[in-house]
Amino acid sequence: MEVNNLKKFFSKKKNDKILIISGKKLFYKINGNKFLKKNLSNNTNLYYYFKYSKNPDFNELKTIVKKIKKINPTLIVAIGGGGVMDYAKSANVLAAEKNFIIKKKFFKRLTTLLCIPTTAGTGAEITPSAVIYVNQKKTNIEGPAVKSNFFYLEPKFIKYNNKYTIASSGYDSFAQSIESILSIKANKNSIKFAKKSIKLTLLNLVKFYDKKKIMHAKNLLYAANFSGKAISISNTGAPHALSYIFSSYFNLSHGHSVSLNTLQVIRFN
Repeated sequence: MEVNNLKKFFSKKKNDKILIISGKKLFYKINGNKFLKKNLSNNTNLYYYFKYSKNPDFNELKTIVKKIKKINPTLIVAIGGGGVMDYAKSANVLAAEKNFIIKKKFFKRLTTLLCIPTTAGTGAEITPSAVIYVNQKKTNIEGPAVKSNFFYLEPKFIKYNNKYTIASSGYDSFAQSIESILSIKANKNSIKFAKKSIKLTLLNLVKFYDKKKIMHAKNLLYAANFSGKAISISNTGAPHALSYIFSSYFNLSHGHSVSLNTLQVIRFN
């Protein structure tokens, strides 16, 4: 569910212990503390976990789960790109389990999760799945409980992205929507979301890349969100499946990795 007013959201919920999961460099770049405290009451206790792995790593995930169990937060706030949100979504369901075991589906989460994306790419704030790398091999964590309870879209955060990130994230969103339309699991709803995403990307990505206007940032966030809704129904296809090898072994961003094989896969099929 989308949150339109953060101050109102925080005031209505019992949020006396909040765990922030983010990247340290990014969090200070966007002035995350100022942003949060502007919307929070003075009696809120904030705890932080700043990730160190570029791609969501299984061993780091264990560390996050331990921290969550120790704090027992009333709310987790994930502020970051797809990797940060994957960590938060995965850790929230694994912290609700007695044993640290990745199951086929998760139906229970420990606490409420709010996702605030800082890139306009995966739409991870809306999807019921997360990616974790186990010994450099991609592993999916899925189920209705994996999906965040709430998400908030802040366009000004996207303005902090460099041009490589803007291009990579935008392509990721675009590719997800293309793959969603071509999927054998596609239906009327997924195609509707994918088409909305593609239209917003084509109208805004290059303009935002050039001038970084808030209006285009907002539209790209919704493009990513719609692509996330589309793949939640249809899943992604071969270009995304192949991309994780490049991300894992060559340290490339996700969207860049997908771009290396999309046209080849479409031609092959």
